[in-house]
Order: sequence, then C-alpha cells, then structure tokens
Amino acid sequence: MLKTREKLLFVYVYPSTFIMGDLEILRREYDVTIYHYDTRRNALYVVFRQFFWLMFNVWRFSKVYIWFGDYHAFFPVLFSRLFRKRSFLVVGGYDVCRIKKLKYGSFSNPLRGWITRYAMRHCTLNLCVSKHVERKLRIITRKQNSVLLYNGTAIQYEDVSAENKKDVILTVALVKKQNTFALKGIDRFYALAKALPQYKFVLVGVAKEFFAQFEKHPDNLEICGEVKQDELVRYYQAAKVYCQLSRSEVFGLALVEGMLYNCVPVVTNVGGMPEVVGDTGYIVNERQLDLLPGIVEQAIHKDYSNCCRERIEKNFLLTVREKKLLEILRRN
Repeated sequence: MLKTREKLLFVYVYPSTFIMGDLEILRREYDVTIYHYDTRRNALYVVFRQFFWLMFNVWRFSKVYIWFGDYHAFFPVLFSRLFRKRSFLVVGGYDVCRIKKLKYGSFSNPLRGWITRYAMRHCTLNLCVSKHVERKLRIITRKQNSVLLYNGTAIQYEDVSAENKKDVILTVALVKKQNTFALKGIDRFYALAKALPQYKFVLVGVAKEFFAQFEKHPDNLEICGEVKQDELVRYYQAAKVYCQLSRSEVFGLALVEGMLYNCVPVVTNVGGMPEVVGDTGYIVNERQLDLLPGIVEQAIHKDYSNCCRERIEKNFLLTVREKKLLEILRRN
C-alpha cells in the first residue's frame, strides 16, 4: 500500500529560477499545491482573494512554504497559526533590506516592514539564504527561529581548461529598473571598463537603453540583454574574471555560476557574496573602490586552478540545498 504524501502549500510571487528550483525539490517528497500571489492584478482583489482562499483551504495542508517575507506572506503565516499548521518562510534578502535612497527593500516602507516583521516573527521557521540575511533577521525579529539554507545552482558544469579562458571580465545582472541598475553596481562596472581599455568587459542581462545617461560607451565593453542558458555558459567558459560590484547583494547566483566555471571572483563586501567567495578571489570594501583596476589586473593574471569550482560544488549546488531543505522539513 502506497504511503500518503503530506500536503504542502507553496506560496510565491515571481517564478524566478531559484523559487522554481525549490518547487521541483518539494514535489519529490510532498503533494504540492501552488498559490501564485499575482501582483499584476488589482491589489485589493489580490489581497481579498488570498484571504478567503486561505480561510477555506489552509486546513488541508500540513505545511505552508513561502518564498520571501512581504505582503503575500502575512495571511499564509496568520492562517497557519490559526489552524496550527507549520509555516516556513524563505528569507531571500529584499525582505530584510532598507535602502531609502533607492526605495529598495521591504523596510523602506513602514507598513510593508510591519507586515514582513510579523511573518518573520510568527512563522515556524525562517530559512535564510546567507549568514548575512540570518544576522539581519535576528536584529529585526529578536528571535532565533531561523536556519541557514544557502541557495544553489542547477547549472550543468561543462569542462573548461586554462586554454579556453580569455582576458575577459564578466558580470551578469538582470536589470529592468533604474534602481536595480544602481543596486547591481552596473555604473561601477562601466567605469571599470573605461579604466582598463586593454581588456574586454562583457555585461549580460542589461538592456542598452539604460546606458543613454552616458555620453560615449567604451569600445571594450560588450553590452548584452538577456541570453539563453547555453549562451550564458559560453560566457562563463570564456571569462577569466567574474565581477560583481553590487551595492546590495544577498547571495549572488550568477556569481556562483561564474565560479563554477573557475572565473576568479572580484566582488564588493556586501551581503552574502563574501560567504560565496571565501578565499578564492578578491573582496573589495567601499573605501577600496579606487583600487579596483589594479585588483582586476591581479585577478586576470592569477594562475588558473579549480579552487572556485570545488568551493561551489561543495557548498552551493542545488543538490546540496535539496538534501538540507528536505532534512529541515522532516525535522520540523
């Protein structure tokens, strides 16, 4: 006789790669029902629809799994408490941030911050994607109901040798808003390309219209929009250096993918990026930004090795996340 699988409710807003990765993991062990909180529709309609749906349906599930603490997490956590269900909140970064200048982060808005704090304080367990996020969450909530659970990449590694590598500095960032342009440090990457005209710089994921603010593009900078996975892999294979100069970066999935292909990482000392890089690359403080050209040249001339790939394979693959995630849910 087949064992009946536990029922789990999966709540999300945007179908990003890492969110859909968790969905596939959970489907292997649970009977999963998806609830999509669709922010493209009228806000009041979306809120009331979720309220009444949960009121009449949450009793059917033993566990509720929510990606990000924000408006969409409030009622799932509230009804989980009322019906004595276990709720798990993945804290991914935006939900612990407050950058008022760029209007970024849940805590840049008082009401949104209150709602987010409620979800974090009253869920069964917060799943934090980096130690940086976990530290911030404990300051916000003053509670210890959290566990570290790194994101992981599902990208397939294809062999690459030193001969494949070119004097190319790469960054990947999906930019669709002006504030994201600044958050991802694209202006810094642009300035770095101008400072090092002897090397090729490649920027993937940013539309060219964002560069209308600049008078003249450096000839050594290649600007690409979104690309398919196989094409992105070719960029990783060719680049010697992966550069991420973000002003806020909770984890950095593209950084992980670049390191899997043994790109030497050069990153700013923000968020969870130092945790990903470890001792395999270069971590730059804000006061050291004027030294970036020299640091990147060091990275370009660093001897080729597999240390970056080995670090990612040990800590940041989706298979590693899968094992730990399922263990956490079984225990809780």
